[in-house]
Amino acid sequence: LLPHGDASRHVMARLVLAALALSAVAAEQVFEDSPALSTLWQASSSGQTEMFISQLIQNREHGSHRSSDGRGPMFWAYEFKNVDTLALLMHLGVSASQEDVDGKTPVEFFPDGDDARTEFEADAKAKVEELAALLAEREEEFYSYQQGSDEPEDYEDEDDEADTAAAPAKKSKIDEIDYADEDEDEEGKDEIDVNECAHPGNADDTARGQRTPRGRPLALPSRRHTARCRAPLPAKKSKIDE
Repeated sequence: LLPHGDASRHVMARLVLAALALSAVAAEQVFEDSPALSTLWQASSSGQTEMFISQLIQNREHGSHRSSDGRGPMFWAYEFKNVDTLALLMHLGVSASQEDVDGKTPVEFFPDGDDARTEFEADAKAKVEELAALLAEREEEFYSYQQGSDEPEDYEDEDDEADTAAAPAKKSKIDEIDYADEDEDEEGKDEIDVNECAHPGNADDTARGQRTPRGRPLALPSRRHTARCRAPLPAKKSKIDE
């Protein structure tokens, strides 16, 4: 049997180991497929760096996620010899010593020899700073756009245009001209001076042969004067009106 003090220390040591084991299990990453990983795989396999960056902008942790087979972006960077992908993952600190469900590391998926792999890794290291700057630039553009889209739009100009369109159009002064005077002038041309037709000579043809008290014949109006004072004949009816 262990002394009381030694037994206590032994129990404490076991509890600490158990706690560490539990924390390690809790910290162990879950391998599962996701739309984000599918996008990263497509970007890596087709060499579309902008697509890869766009996915990282949404969540940088996507760079270290693993699919159901335990592989992730680091595996695909070596598999498809994508220098930009490897440079971005180096910048994010993603480990190159991770293993898939079969215990294989990303380096084992490089299709060429060791010399080509060494050159590939050197090219990626040389582009880390460039790709890091590009990622930061795209992130700034993305968040600036997001901030701008959250602000309320100003519809003041549109409201002013709508009010202008709804307002009744002002009458032109030209439309308000009164043409009554011109109409009266036109009617006055057709009127006959009543005083002209009141001359004694306007008697009808029965006055012919009559004489004045001194025995002189009555002065009859001229034909022209008689035509002016004679009432206008009624207009003939058109056959169409009948």
